[in-house]
Amino acid sequence: MSAVVSVAPATVLAHGDSLTALLLGAVAGAVLCPLVARPVSARLPQDFHPFIGNTVAMALVTSVVVPVVGLLV
Repeated sequence: MSAVVSVAPATVLAHGDSLTALLLGAVAGAVLCPLVARPVSARLPQDFHPFIGNTVAMALVTSVVVPVVGLLV
C-alpha cells in the first residue's frame, strides 16, 4: 500500500517542508491507513478489487491527518 506516498506529501504541501510535518504525515499514514483499509476492503463485494479499500483509506486518513498535523506544527 502506498499510504506513506499519499499522507506525507499532503502534509508537506499543506504545512510546509518541515521535518515535523513530513515525519508526522509518514508515520500517521503508515500506521493508520492499513487499519482503515482492512475493514473497508472486507466490506466490499467479492468481485471488487481490494485496491478500492486502500484508496478509500488513504483519502480518509489524509483528510483527518492533515488538519491534525496543522495543529501540531
